[in-house]
Amino acid sequence: MPSFWKLRPLALFTLRTLIFGAALSCVYLGTAGATYYAQQRSLDRAARLISPLPLLPRPVPATRLMVFAPHCDDETLGNAGLIQSVREAGGTVRTVIFTNGDGFPAAVERETRRLRVTAADYVHFGELRQQESRNAMESLGVEKGGTLFLGYPDGGLLALWNSHWTPETPFASVFTGATASPYAQCFRPGTVYCGKSVVEDVKNALRQFRPTMITVTHPTEDHADHAASGAFVTLALRELQDDPASAAWASRCELRYYLVHRGDWPPAPSAKGKFNPLSPPSTMRGQDTDWHSLSLTTKQSERKANAIALYPSQTAIMERFLSAFVTSNEIFGKMRPATIPMVDSDAIHLDGRADEWDEIPPVILDPINDNLFRSMQGGADLRTVYACRDKKNLYLRVDTRTDVSSRCRFYFVLRPFDREGNSPGSALGFTVEGKSVTPNLNVKTRTGGHTLEVAIPLSRLTDPLGNTNLTRLSLSVDTSVAGVGIDRTGIRLLEIGQ
Repeated sequence: MPSFWKLRPLALFTLRTLIFGAALSCVYLGTAGATYYAQQRSLDRAARLISPLPLLPRPVPATRLMVFAPHCDDETLGNAGLIQSVREAGGTVRTVIFTNGDGFPAAVERETRRLRVTAADYVHFGELRQQESRNAMESLGVEKGGTLFLGYPDGGLLALWNSHWTPETPFASVFTGATASPYAQCFRPGTVYCGKSVVEDVKNALRQFRPTMITVTHPTEDHADHAASGAFVTLALRELQDDPASAAWASRCELRYYLVHRGDWPPAPSAKGKFNPLSPPSTMRGQDTDWHSLSLTTKQSERKANAIALYPSQTAIMERFLSAFVTSNEIFGKMRPATIPMVDSDAIHLDGRADEWDEIPPVILDPINDNLFRSMQGGADLRTVYACRDKKNLYLRVDTRTDVSSRCRFYFVLRPFDREGNSPGSALGFTVEGKSVTPNLNVKTRTGGHTLEVAIPLSRLTDPLGNTNLTRLSLSVDTSVAGVGIDRTGIRLLEIGQ
């Protein structure tokens, strides 16, 4: 048998080859990533110069602004300038924060100076972040007591939407271990961690304040809590608009979305003493969000920078990212509503015929080439989603940038709502991979070219509600290849056409 020493040269050669291969891969990915992001920033600059954003109407004394934020600091990053503008115009501001941002292990370890932190440490950190938000808001002119904390679990909002809608199956925070808010300073102390509770709290906060303008994070944000926050606020407002008791003021309320986490965005921080203009990523222009810009004075930008500094638990960890939001303007988007139309029976067939969809407008326009992995996986890069229904089925058509990859795994999540706002405990979720659908729900599919067509029995959506009174539906589509997430539409709330 050969000795180890005789094998040593071969082993060293193999090891060197592996190291060289890994290094080469890193160099390739690093170069590709740098090139991609340089191109994106160039496109963003060009879009800003060629097509400046229209201006957001200036606030007036009657403006009542309610800002919703997923975590403590998002309210300042996206809205500090708008908050100042409203207060300077004589308007009123309230901020509502979904979670205390307690699920941040690195920051909690830094705060406690311990590597092994407890549930109590996470709660204490959440209380610290509450105070940081109060300090920042008061520095921007929000009256004392004008910030509400809902106390929901950091990192858990999407799970509340998808899987834990009713109090019978509450969500347990992986950080605090709580299934209900452990915070004394909370909008509704002891509120159970479920989606239904979130909607009711948001509706009650809106009823109490009756805003004329609402802002919340965009539902296509990369961060799951941010995407879910946008969905919860959108649903709550639409339900209030349906309610005769609140329709008069809720129907006049303007809903705008802001961005915090979206790929390589925002761009690099401004140089000291200079405030760069901010614009949406070029890939998000011309989609289903109409963007507007609010110009800030130098004093307002400086005041925003000072407010961001009042979150020391965050600036100690990611100061560069936070300072990138100190700009000469802020941007806010308005999403166009989408409806699932009723079509004649047998109008849609899973046969790849595009002309059957000609009269059906898209319900989702998804940016393409908006991160490195999506640019490299065109068959999983979502482009457009269409939806319609007849008396038996809901039909979805998903278009990708190039021919659908045989290795692509599509994950669909649908949550139905009836006229009373009822929804099942768990959303309907299934995956499509090639010709396989999991779980088997009598869902039929067909893939051809750059299109995936899906037919879902309406009974799968209406039976859990106990009736056929389907009023609206939330839809999200995610794609992955070999277990690596590629693209996601975020949660879109669609009205059901009659």
